[in-house]
Amino acid sequence: MPRKPRISGAGGSAGSGSNKTPAAPTAPPKKFTKGKNSSTNGKKFLIYGESGRGKSSLSILAPTPILIPLDDGTSDLLDPYTGEEIDEVKNVTTFEDTRLALHQADLFKDNETVIIDTVIKLEDLSHEYMFKTIPHEKGGTVHSIEGYGYGKGYRHLYDTMKLFLTDVDALVRTGKNVILIAQCATRMVPNAAGEDYLCFCPRLYQGSKGTPPVEELYREWADFVLFIDHVSQTVKDKKASGDTTRAVFTDGEMHFKAKSRVLPNGKNVPPVVNFADVADDSIFRFIFPEGDDDAPDKSTVSEPPE
Repeated sequence: MPRKPRISGAGGSAGSGSNKTPAAPTAPPKKFTKGKNSSTNGKKFLIYGESGRGKSSLSILAPTPILIPLDDGTSDLLDPYTGEEIDEVKNVTTFEDTRLALHQADLFKDNETVIIDTVIKLEDLSHEYMFKTIPHEKGGTVHSIEGYGYGKGYRHLYDTMKLFLTDVDALVRTGKNVILIAQCATRMVPNAAGEDYLCFCPRLYQGSKGTPPVEELYREWADFVLFIDHVSQTVKDKKASGDTTRAVFTDGEMHFKAKSRVLPNGKNVPPVVNFADVADDSIFRFIFPEGDDDAPDKSTVSEPPE
């Protein structure tokens, strides 16, 4: 029996192989440049606290704000200095709407700060987005987060909420500040050095065995995690008492999560900043000190809660 000719390469011919498919050209190596560390990115905030603490009121004190109102809590907010209504993006009702709005650059051309109120509502809306875009691994539409199977829906939730942060980061790179508002929750924190303890944190999905926490993802994303609470409050015999003056906490304690980055001028934001008055923008005067030389100094620092 005659021997079959040998085939040389994909699409090649028998024999000498002179008609082999040529190799793809090699892409030129990426060129890098160097320069000074002078970022023009905006700043990223996560502001949280219990209902009625003034989260939205504080947020609109940031430089030239515009709201994406997913909740109704900001419908009657007015600028405390001018009495005028706050700019807002209209008709945003879904997770998809929110993502699309963030990519519509002309919406924000006259504003420095974009506020999403609230990311708790956004997380709720993300479920419907998941059901529309992520089928069950065996095919078919899912109608509840548990419908994906044990823990799998919450992994999809984490990935979906991470998508939103990529949209936000694209906006931050254009120089816009972004504030995410969240309600407050408590979580039990594992403590390797002793007993576990309760801690205040933003009310986002906190994870469980095998599923990552959205709450932690969003705290890590933020440059500033600001917790609004009373300055001094104690609980004795199951009764709360103490000063009800509000403050903004920028440095976490064991019983609440908060953080702030070192400012470009090398200074640190005080761990506790006064917010007794809803028109007190002291926290933003610390974070955005530029051009504030002629403004009245309202900044006061309070003692942290016990």
